[in-house]
Amino acid sequence: MHPAIGGDAAYVDDGLYVLPNYVPRRHDESLRTRLTAIAEGNTTELILLRGGSCTGKTRTAYQAVQKRLASWHIVQPRTLTALQALLEAGSLPTRTVLWLDDLHNLLDTEAGEETADGLLELLEAPGPAVMLATIWPEPHERLTSTPEDGARHRHPQAAALLRTAHLLEVPDNFSGSCLAAAEEEAAADASLAIALESAEDHQICQALAAGPDLLRHWRHASNPYGKALITAAIEARRLGHREPLSGAFLSTAAAGYLTASQRGRASRTWFEEAFAYALRPIKRVTSALRAVPGTDGLGIASDLYEVADYLEQAAGPGRTVVPASFWDAAGNERSVVALRVLAAGAGDRALYFDQGRLLHLCLQRTGESSDREAFAHFLLTHGFHDEAVPYFVEEASAGSIPAMVELALAAEQRGDVEGALAWHSKACEAGNERAFFSVYHLLHKHGRWDEAERWIRARAHEWSDAARQLAALLVDRGRLVEAEEVLWPMARDNAHRCRRDLIRMLHKAGRADRIQELFGPLATGGDSDAEEWLTAVASWDQPDTVSADATDRSSAEPREEWVLRRGMVYQFDHPGRPSPQTLAMGQATAAEDAGRPEEALAVLRAALPSVHWPFLLQLSGVLERRQRWAEALAVWDDLVNEGNPAAVSESARILDAAAAANEAEALIRTELLRGPGIGRWHGVAPSMESLTTRLRGSHREQEAAQAERYGLRPDGATMPPWQPSELEGPRPRTPAAERFQ
Repeated sequence: MHPAIGGDAAYVDDGLYVLPNYVPRRHDESLRTRLTAIAEGNTTELILLRGGSCTGKTRTAYQAVQKRLASWHIVQPRTLTALQALLEAGSLPTRTVLWLDDLHNLLDTEAGEETADGLLELLEAPGPAVMLATIWPEPHERLTSTPEDGARHRHPQAAALLRTAHLLEVPDNFSGSCLAAAEEEAAADASLAIALESAEDHQICQALAAGPDLLRHWRHASNPYGKALITAAIEARRLGHREPLSGAFLSTAAAGYLTASQRGRASRTWFEEAFAYALRPIKRVTSALRAVPGTDGLGIASDLYEVADYLEQAAGPGRTVVPASFWDAAGNERSVVALRVLAAGAGDRALYFDQGRLLHLCLQRTGESSDREAFAHFLLTHGFHDEAVPYFVEEASAGSIPAMVELALAAEQRGDVEGALAWHSKACEAGNERAFFSVYHLLHKHGRWDEAERWIRARAHEWSDAARQLAALLVDRGRLVEAEEVLWPMARDNAHRCRRDLIRMLHKAGRADRIQELFGPLATGGDSDAEEWLTAVASWDQPDTVSADATDRSSAEPREEWVLRRGMVYQFDHPGRPSPQTLAMGQATAAEDAGRPEEALAVLRAALPSVHWPFLLQLSGVLERRQRWAEALAVWDDLVNEGNPAAVSESARILDAAAAANEAEALIRTELLRGPGIGRWHGVAPSMESLTTRLRGSHREQEAAQAERYGLRPDGATMPPWQPSELEGPRPRTPAAERFQ
């Protein structure tokens, strides 16, 4: 719980912790009612208070527990290690509150999925017990939302956990009767009185915690070197570095956040002065950086710091080009967990040398198999097969199935079929089901039919996928009856895909009569699925017959109901009720066709803002045809800043049309360096292919291959070739003449 600003003379005592009078808001009663219901039941539940930093989430929880669960035990793990030790027990004692402040800091980590899985197990235990957690809106949305563009969800267990929660929103400000109550309470509370007077938009909690003052201290810093330290710390958090930051890391990273003239004017004591500024108390309640307490809770840990969470949230997720000094500093990090996170961040930004350097550091420090495999996989990905193989062989010899699979794939890639078969077979013997099918597909691919048949037949009576593969092979070899014999036992027992394959196979062979012989008795016996298949097969033989229900919409049934009844997602304008963007597009087309482009632009701009893609295409197209290039680019700015790959491509195309090919290439390089998208595009990393395609299109084949394998420098230039042995040292410096302009 953040301390509050003082409001009287007693506050000059540095040791005084100010806790102002509490003013309940609407969400307080909802939380207290829920806690009462849990106390009267026998379940374990997760309650999630969602709101920005310094909005009163923790104080809300504290007051509610004090009012409704005063006799319960409270368990507050202060570190991830402490929480994991608790989770190993498998249950919470009854009448216990598990206090989880800033839950996003526990879930959005390397161990986040394991932690989420453990918390999900706790929810299955009998109660009454409650997990009371707080979370910020942006990470909550990021952890629970489905990624755009079909990308793999990075936090499936965390998403499942958060979706089970009873969610309560904690608003940023006070309003209505709650504001009136705060004003009344301020008559007897000097801290509240000062906060009410200084709060913008009635954001009283933030003013109490000196949040706006802290933000000004950073954004409008009187000491540029202190600002650079704070910015480097915020950047680390943006990249997922949740561990305390060392002074060595911050001092090295800070240089990249200073201008050349600021670096030149730095005094011998710049570092001490910068830290004094970053650690300066703001209204005696907070500071931009704070020293981390010692592990025993006394004093401070040596040279370790954390950034204020209010600054972290106010700065936002952002997409910035991370300077070279930051990646130089990353090698100074003590935490292996942090090194792994930063290595992933470097890889997402096509900084392959830095990624490899940090992965190698992890391996040197731990010697763990996971770090060995990660480094070996990195080497293999970047074409260093000979250097990667010894790492994989060492792990495979110790029983690592992923290492066996990697060796098999590497052997197959270089044309060593026998080597690939040997490693896939070992992985299969070790229990990897996918490796079993890999052996089959490899034999099949190389025309070794008899071996493939013997291999897949060994599991065809157990696994439906093996039965399907064997049946397909037998059909290819002209053995239809045998294929039927393989599929029928599972198809009869309603293994859906086996049933589908058998019916399609027989129908293709002109054996509709056989389908009736096999599935007719099942349908007669009440198998509704078999009955549906027989109906479908009958319709296949009458291709001109179409269900009237599928085409006849002459009835009065509303379009939405008709579409939803047929299992579709209704996404289009309702007839007679087109969206404002659709209306604007039609009017703009008519205006431009009539030679009135300014009218077309006015109509389209009146319908902004919009993320409707055809609408944005039309707006930028009208501007392009008038050669108003800067305005056309501005149409895509928001989506480009979110990391939308298609918007980046569209912006580059506009620059090409404006005869600014160098600027188009610079945009693509910059977007690669800015890393994965945010918001709706969270986790979608920019593609190196966008750059290499452009390079090959301008007949720069060698540079394209070089960028693909070796990546970029932090300034955007293509990285020169490097060898794995160089990863043990610092990154080569970039001569000014070679930097991408």
